[in-house]
Amino acid sequence: MKKCNTKCCLISVIAVLVFFFLFDLLVHGKLMQSLYETTADVWRPMSEMKHGYGFLSNVLLAVFSVCIISYAFCSNCENSCEETCAEKSKKCPIMLGSILGLFVASMQLGSYCWLPVPFCIVGFWMLISFLKFTGAGLILKILSKKSCNKITCDS
Repeated sequence: MKKCNTKCCLISVIAVLVFFFLFDLLVHGKLMQSLYETTADVWRPMSEMKHGYGFLSNVLLAVFSVCIISYAFCSNCENSCEETCAEKSKKCPIMLGSILGLFVASMQLGSYCWLPVPFCIVGFWMLISFLKFTGAGLILKILSKKSCNKITCDS
């Protein structure tokens, strides 16, 4: 059984957290701002926003996505020969991130049931979720090549 490389896990979580934060800042803070303004009556005023909970949400998402993608990747590698594992490592983290992104995107669809917002906002949320977790997979792939041994697994 392979065990977690603690330093690599920590670097991975921090990298994914920074990506999530910057991605959300760009998408929600800039690109979708006008959509949010058209539905201002649905949201809390900025003075009442609970920013700490948003940050905590991103921390938890970063930890869980790194753990899920890494665990699934390591399980695949552990059960296959090194040659097959080397081939999988080229695309596996991105594929796993995309699958996780599709799962989270499908949950965003539920927002349309209880929030009185146009479907375009929910559609953007779904796309954003997919891209966010695919990006996490890409980051883990890059980190696995640069500093980590097969993402977060030691031999």
